[in-house]
Amino acid sequence: MREATSEISQLNVKGETVQLSEEEIERRKQAFLILWDNMRYKERVQITEADKMKEESAIFFEETFTEKQWMRPSVEGLQFKQIAPADNDYLIASFTKEGIKTVVWDCESSKAPGLDGFNFKFIKSEWETIKGDVTEFFHEFQKNGKIVKGGIYKILAKLLANRLKKVLVGIVGEQQMAFLSGRQLMDGVVIVNEVIDEVKKKRKEAFLFKIDFEKAYDKVSWRFLDFMLQKTGFSNTWRKWIMECLRSSMVSVVVNGSPTRQFSIFRGLQQGDPLCPFLFLIIVEGINGLVLKAVEKGLIEGVEVGDKGFKITHLQYADDTLLFGTAIEENVWAMKSILRTFELVSGLKINFNKSQLIGIGEWEAFILEPVLEGVTRKLSTWKGRYLSLGGRITLIHSVLSSLPVFWMSMYVIPKGTILFLDKIRRRFLWGGVEGGKKINWVRWDKVCRDKEQGGLGVKDLRKFNLALLGKWWGRLVNEEDGLWKEVILQKYGRVGEPRFNWLRRVMVLGLDGGGICRLNVIDHENEGCWIWKLQWRRRLYSWEVQEETEILKEIQETTITKGKTDVREWIHSNNGFYTTRSAYKALTLELEREQLGVTLQKVWNAMVPSKVLAFSWQLLQDKIPTKANLFKRGGGELEQRWTEMGVRYSNSILQLSKWQNKRGLEMHLVARTGSTKVLQLDEMQKERMSFFIVRLDPGPGILLKRGCSKKRQNRVTIPG
Repeated sequence: MREATSEISQLNVKGETVQLSEEEIERRKQAFLILWDNMRYKERVQITEADKMKEESAIFFEETFTEKQWMRPSVEGLQFKQIAPADNDYLIASFTKEGIKTVVWDCESSKAPGLDGFNFKFIKSEWETIKGDVTEFFHEFQKNGKIVKGGIYKILAKLLANRLKKVLVGIVGEQQMAFLSGRQLMDGVVIVNEVIDEVKKKRKEAFLFKIDFEKAYDKVSWRFLDFMLQKTGFSNTWRKWIMECLRSSMVSVVVNGSPTRQFSIFRGLQQGDPLCPFLFLIIVEGINGLVLKAVEKGLIEGVEVGDKGFKITHLQYADDTLLFGTAIEENVWAMKSILRTFELVSGLKINFNKSQLIGIGEWEAFILEPVLEGVTRKLSTWKGRYLSLGGRITLIHSVLSSLPVFWMSMYVIPKGTILFLDKIRRRFLWGGVEGGKKINWVRWDKVCRDKEQGGLGVKDLRKFNLALLGKWWGRLVNEEDGLWKEVILQKYGRVGEPRFNWLRRVMVLGLDGGGICRLNVIDHENEGCWIWKLQWRRRLYSWEVQEETEILKEIQETTITKGKTDVREWIHSNNGFYTTRSAYKALTLELEREQLGVTLQKVWNAMVPSKVLAFSWQLLQDKIPTKANLFKRGGGELEQRWTEMGVRYSNSILQLSKWQNKRGLEMHLVARTGSTKVLQLDEMQKERMSFFIVRLDPGPGILLKRGCSKKRQNRVTIPG
């Protein structure tokens, strides 16, 4: 079934770009038949009446959210981190008017919190009128632990969620990377990559087990959630509040736009509830406890990182879990036993058909395949021929340049892959994906420049790759703790160890080269005086004296101050912290500013359609498909000047200057932008001209004001 699904997906993607052969069409039909045979039920009943369809849907989901009454096993022997008493007091503290108002103002105005249909925009506008009733609802809940019928539950859930997420950092294990402050998905990716690299370099045998939960949020046992709240030390009041939030829910199923009858639920978490992501973290902390207990008993063996006995056994991101182990059969059976135990106690069923056991050592070329497939798929969906040049520029900025960001944040992208992605983006920019020879009117390196430097601001992938990778060095030296950082330091060494200096050179990946980007260590005050006298093992050559002077100068710039803590600063940002934007900007500083840079920048600020702006950018560089430029690109010989309507011209700017006299194009490009070098026309060229040869696609979209509709012409301005 999985193979049939994969084949259908591949053939669908291929069919969007080229016509499938008869054999491929037949293969796709056979794959659909296989899917149908696997998906249909043995006993099927066809229902056509609307009321019966609604009732059957309600029955199905009512059974899904009802827990079967049977004795689940317990894991009383597991130990978990305990919540601090101060945090318990914070969770059940009184609700203040200011806190309630803050939560209301954090909600999106267009969303309605209740069945009455009044959205948050109305609630905010009438807050002075209704704040008394809202505050009374919160006080009633705090006093009795009951949710009054018709109360605004979404505001209550968001307020409780804001409190809960602040205390979970101290309870949830460091293996969990989701939803918590200071933890990121990319941290887990770093750990996985370093573990795999460690196994390969040491020629070990290991595996990772990717776990897939079957409808994770729908099958959570409320009894197990309450058990986990108790085991982690939450107060009885807080547990009562959480259970009330769960039990007060009533749901219905929408069938063809019509809701079914409402029914209560007795298990599961509602997706969209602000509390649910954080409650789910508490539930899956049970896996963390089971794995750590198994490690303590010697039942499973994780993968060692470094040479000091530090081992990684598992990582979690919400309901996504990875288990690591050495490649022995006992490890696999022990991990499956742990997962089966967790399923019995929590209700979360492991789908072993979708879970994957992966041996470490797969060919690295597969890593970037999703990037290339994603870019190709997007291009086949958005046909370039249906978009103007301005639209294609927007799509490249918003989609095509952002697709590879995740992988570029983790890997040094091979040069060949960058060239391939640039080729796709370049072809799409100048002609779409319909095939055929396209003219690249402007060099790609110029297109990738910032708009202030005469380009389009399209990302240079190589430099952007370096800027994204550099953030890991900034995080490494500034963040105090984290599992990902511990893995890095165990593998490469800590500050002061020889291996750490090697790590610095590797992680910066050229950002420090040429003095472009530097992370300096500075002191708070310029106090004290040190005299350095370097004792060399031999006499310096004449050409080495200058290097010694530069070294001494760099040393003297750092002054040691007693009683002060050194501070690391990123010199290319105002706040001293590393950012990808500042690093990318620093990497592109060496580019020279174009002569027309100021004019082009003002053109981009004009309030006109994007296709007009893109045409203006081409025009100012004489890169539009005029007859002269087409002859140059085609390689044929062209007369330097020819006559059309009695006017002689040879340049795109000169052609458009005949559109109107000084009050036309000159008024918009010379007077308003302040540039006197854009148009230098003699008296003959300033003759009025009613026709000029510029073939554009689509239509005669003439620069700026002439390219707009008549209704918009009076509103179009160029910042002066």
